[in-house]
Amino acid sequence: MRRFAPLALVAAALFLAGCMPPAPKRADALSMLSAQGRNRDVKRLRLAVMFSENTRNAAAYLQQAMGSMTGKWGGINDVAFFQSINGVLEKSFASVVTVNSLEEARAEGAHAAAILDVYAKIGSVSFTLTSADVGAAFQSPDGAPIAVVRGRGAFRVPYPNTNLRWSEASAAAVDSFALALSTNVELAAYASRAAPAAPAAAVPPPSPALPPVKSYQSDVEAPAFRLPEDASKFALVIGVEKYASLPAAEHAVRDAKALKAHLLAAGYPERNIVLLTDQQAGKSGLDKYLDAWLPRNTDERSSVFFYFSGHGAPNPDDDQAYLVPWDGDPKFLANTGYPVKRLYERLNALKARRLLVAMDACFSGTGGRSVLAKGTRPLIARVDLGADAAGRVQALTASALDEITGTDEGSAHGLFTYHFLKGLAAKGGKATFKDLYEYLTPKVRDAARRDNRDQTPQLIGSGAAAL
Repeated sequence: MRRFAPLALVAAALFLAGCMPPAPKRADALSMLSAQGRNRDVKRLRLAVMFSENTRNAAAYLQQAMGSMTGKWGGINDVAFFQSINGVLEKSFASVVTVNSLEEARAEGAHAAAILDVYAKIGSVSFTLTSADVGAAFQSPDGAPIAVVRGRGAFRVPYPNTNLRWSEASAAAVDSFALALSTNVELAAYASRAAPAAPAAAVPPPSPALPPVKSYQSDVEAPAFRLPEDASKFALVIGVEKYASLPAAEHAVRDAKALKAHLLAAGYPERNIVLLTDQQAGKSGLDKYLDAWLPRNTDERSSVFFYFSGHGAPNPDDDQAYLVPWDGDPKFLANTGYPVKRLYERLNALKARRLLVAMDACFSGTGGRSVLAKGTRPLIARVDLGADAAGRVQALTASALDEITGTDEGSAHGLFTYHFLKGLAAKGGKATFKDLYEYLTPKVRDAARRDNRDQTPQLIGSGAAAL
């Protein structure tokens, strides 16, 4: 006598009617359905599904197995199995409805009907077979046969029988059914005749012409020298171009990336270089690497190089020069900026034997890589660049306090950084700061004059330390 478990019958009766949750994705099978093997005409068919006696028996059997075996072995999930079959059918056809007869299929306007035939068997002891079969017999609404599509999965129960292998068997059956369905020639041929014509594709309006992408020719991107790696060298490299709420500092990120490439060539180990760009270079980013990372990783044998490319700003409230992080606000520099004087103090607190700083920013508040709170007048003569706090730090800055910095548009770099890198390459990566200062100063000044302005790099300290 055949027994039907009510929940299993509900699952079997409703999963095709759209009353079940979405089917779990089958990575292999459903991706195959999206591939070129699936016929587009089949996708336009409306399908009506009828259940075979085997399908109803399988639903009842799995429901009973789930109740009796889950506590001991687990893995028996009848709902997931039917959901997966539903997912394959809905992916393959324009729509899927459940009917009891061909008459109902015709009344629903179906282009094809299918008798769904499902079989399931759970192996109860070791070495027996757990298997699942998913099949569908397709026919036209008037009953003419079209094709039979079937998929099967079978696995032996291992010893000891701690896994009945139902999840693997059912998944394999659904996958092979999906593949067979997507590649069936008879069904595709029928669909090419019976499917409604595809709507004409709308002709998209012509796309607006995009502005040409500007390409830059630069001779400083790839260093022409290579020095042995030196584990004592550390660097914090910062480039802020696109600020959270300020005008861009043009080419600052390119500056920072090119500078890092030159440091690697000069023997700085990759693990000893921290590169922060744009959002990474917020106030907290500067704080954690200057206040925590450098002190924790350097010692008395270390050489530390700090580089910044981006906006600087003068603060009329305390007459200090500030580096402006990505989230900096000129109206609240004391809270959101990083004072150059504090930078020198943090570096001098390190045990490192050599401290070097290069800044492609300016602090005049009158343009270039410098910003000022709206409505504030720059007080250039009063701004303190922190030289009195430099201590052991040797520094190169891009311009004097009353000047603005510029860019070399041909290379898409800050003018100061471009010639800094050119000077380093000219010395084969072994330049002192004084060497670099003497090399780049006349070139930066000459290029700035051609742009009808003044820009004079500044050297703080003796410059005797080499990069």
